[in-house]
Amino acid sequence: MLFVICFLSARPGSALRPMVHYHDLVAGQGSPGFRDGGFSTSLFNKPSGLALSLDRKRLFVADRNNNRIRAILLGRDNQVETLAGSGERGDKDADLLKSSFNEPLQVVTLPNDQLVVNDHGNKRLRLIDLKNHQITTLAGNGSRDGKWEGRASRVSLENIVGMVYSPSDHSVYFSQYGRRLISRLDLKLSVISTVLSQNNLIQRPRALCLFQNHVCVSSENSGKDQVFMLKPAGNRSAGSPRFSIKLIGSGKNIVALAASDNSIYAIQNGPVPFAKVNPYQPVRITTKGGLFLDASSESMYPFWGFSKHEVGGVGFLADPLEPRKFFMATQDYHTVIDFKDYDFGKLMGSENYDNPDGLSDFRYPITKPPHTIRILVGGDSQTAQANQISEGPITPFKKRKRMLTYPKQLELLLNTEAALNDIPLNFEVLVDRHSVALDYSLYNWPYYELPDLQEKFDADIVFLFVTSSSVKNYQNIFQGPSTREGILGPKADIEYTLKPEIERFSDPFVKTFYKKAFERGYLKPERPGGKTPWPNVGVFLQDPETRLELEKIMGKGLGMLCRKLNARKNKSGRQVGFFICYTPGQERHAVPEEKFHQFWIDVCSDNAIPLMDLTAPFEALKTTYAPAYDAVFDSHFNSQGNDLLAKIICHELLDKPWSRYWK
Repeated sequence: MLFVICFLSARPGSALRPMVHYHDLVAGQGSPGFRDGGFSTSLFNKPSGLALSLDRKRLFVADRNNNRIRAILLGRDNQVETLAGSGERGDKDADLLKSSFNEPLQVVTLPNDQLVVNDHGNKRLRLIDLKNHQITTLAGNGSRDGKWEGRASRVSLENIVGMVYSPSDHSVYFSQYGRRLISRLDLKLSVISTVLSQNNLIQRPRALCLFQNHVCVSSENSGKDQVFMLKPAGNRSAGSPRFSIKLIGSGKNIVALAASDNSIYAIQNGPVPFAKVNPYQPVRITTKGGLFLDASSESMYPFWGFSKHEVGGVGFLADPLEPRKFFMATQDYHTVIDFKDYDFGKLMGSENYDNPDGLSDFRYPITKPPHTIRILVGGDSQTAQANQISEGPITPFKKRKRMLTYPKQLELLLNTEAALNDIPLNFEVLVDRHSVALDYSLYNWPYYELPDLQEKFDADIVFLFVTSSSVKNYQNIFQGPSTREGILGPKADIEYTLKPEIERFSDPFVKTFYKKAFERGYLKPERPGGKTPWPNVGVFLQDPETRLELEKIMGKGLGMLCRKLNARKNKSGRQVGFFICYTPGQERHAVPEEKFHQFWIDVCSDNAIPLMDLTAPFEALKTTYAPAYDAVFDSHFNSQGNDLLAKIICHELLDKPWSRYWK
């Protein structure tokens, strides 16, 4: 896969491919109509139910007002084609494109290339056989005669609002809201039976989904929505229920359900449009600017687009290959979209940077999605802080917005470039960071953490982001003993720091540095009741001998990290890449910036570490992007500085010298 060659050969007017980020267009221009073709030029008219082919190559859409079943070809840049229906309103059984429907509302996938469609206007269930290219009537007599059970062709079907296929018993379950009824169609016997009717627990059944191989249903009960799991009863003696009922969650005006990553999610008609139900927890979706989409404002376009009175027909589907990713049909906006739940609400402005999976980032799925390049970024507070521009002093911890950090902006830019240049790759930029204020040293902890995270998340590339300011807290690296690997530990060891300094200074890994520092008077012996005062790091950088010792101490662990990662291959068989990314900082130092710049050049050269040096482009453009630094801590980049960094890194990653990471 010669990614860069493809990128560089792209021409103006070349094809677009679907964007891949946190929420994206799958298909539909947004106006009502009928047109097949490209994903962004196709037209739907109130798209409703959704279903995926078992191989995930096609997303089926019940195109309600077009009286057709459409297919979005996910493996062909989401091209849209008409699968079944002539477009005329009717109930004609025939070849796929000669048949007719009357407001198809839901669709579910069966094995053997078959689909079941709730032909809402005809009060029937229709069967689409893709192998034989035929449509037949599966169930429903088209009347309202009240026959609820029996042979499928003789049963009355009305107001079906939820439908799901259960592989365990090869049956289709469906809810009839007005009748307060849940029914089961046995596909082997072509018989419909009642599962629940006029039940006190499930008073008005609505949405259905499959969760842990059991059918789950939402119900409006006395003004509140609850979600129940239906389990087949062990013994079916006379008078015993066919199913046991277990309350597993709750919601607010639920209109659709989908299960993913051991959770059940709901689309809701109200102020909280998206939520988990087991237990109940609102789910928030972020914009590229770090704001949250507000259900009460126009900012929700093009998301929760369905009638306030809608009970059924809201297409909502979990992607089986990507945990916590969902497809949704927006009836009022005539599009199909996707969006993800990465715990944005929990982590967007939190001071707690760690998620349960070990990242200092949103909660990405452990399994890497198909056609995805994962980049793992290590760094200090620079990688996770992005204060907004302010006229005067600000409190950075209250103004931080994760979407404005350079890794998140880089992720957005890479995916945007891929979409605009028709490159069949997606990008995820994952972050692991530690603040030097927490006694972590940027020269120590990456060796102990980044390889484990690379393996866990199957990262393709790992890079460590450093600035001139990254050297200033050099004393943190001396707050623990050297390890078996011959480098210092990942973070400060409190017990070790309480030992007499003369004992700590005798550690063989740092002994030479201390000796030279004392000989030159840069360090003074420990004072009674106090500690050795540490001079500014510039003092050591200006002395060739102490500078060399610092390079050895700081560079050894980074060199070992580079070799460890370069020796690996990811799950697709490609070598894992590693480099250090350097950019100048803004903090005032007692020595010229060039001293820090050269320090990192020498560290990388001596340890055979590839260096992405951003000094020249950053210096050339930072005035244009000014102010690029934080109003309080001028060593940190603000949102404009991070924007500049992301653009430069994106450019560098897509340039020829770095093409080895994409082949």
